Amino acid sequence: PEPRLRAAVPILRWEPQHRGAPCCDVSVNSTLAVVNSQLVGAYVAADMRVKPLVVALKAWARARGINDRSRGTLSSFAITLMVIHYLQRRRLLP
Repeated sequence: PEPRLRAAVPILRWEPQHRGAPCCDVSVNSTLAVVNSQLVGAYVAADMRVKPLVVALKAWARARGINDRSRGTLSSFAITLMVIHYLQRRRLLP
């Protein structure tokens, strides 16, 4: 685990030992993070295409070095919101 000391709220980055497995940022006592997770969970439950599309886009962004908010690029949440927005504009999600 690696602490994200410059984050607005305390964050711990977890990187699995298995190469290629997705990393995860963990925060504690962040009510906004809980609400954001519930929002994403609702969209994932609404349409089975959301999760694989988000995972694929995150992998694509990570491979190009543009999925690291600490380095001034897109956060995983931003990428997720862009996917949701795209699907809404195509009238595939409410």
